[in-house]
Amino acid sequence: LGGESSRALVLSVHPGLVATELLRYSTVAGPAGTLAAPAAEVAAARRALNFWGAKTPEQGAQTTLFAVTSPTLTPRTAGGHFLRECADAEKEAVSSSELEGLGYRDERL
Repeated sequence: LGGESSRALVLSVHPGLVATELLRYSTVAGPAGTLAAPAAEVAAARRALNFWGAKTPEQGAQTTLFAVTSPTLTPRTAGGHFLRECADAEKEAVSSSELEGLGYRDERL
C-alpha cells in the first residue's frame, strides 16, 4: 500500500471526552455482584464528566461525521489523517529510533 497509485484514504478520529450511557454497565461503580451501577452513581459520574468539559454523544459524533462526509479529505502518499475537533490535527514527527524504543519494528520485506 502507498505510493502515488494508492487510493486508500486512512482516517483516525479522536472524538474527545464524551459522556455516554456506557457507565450504566459499569460493575466498578456498582455494588459487588451487580450488572449495573446505581442510577445515583451514574448521575454523579455524568456530572463529573460535564464538569471536565465532556461532550454530548451528538457533539462527540461531529468529528466522525466530518471524516466520512468531508470533500476536503483526500488520500495522501505518506500516511493518513488524524482528525480532532472536525479538523486535521497537527502531526508530530517521530523518529524511527523513538519508535524502536517503544517496541515498534518495521517488518516490511
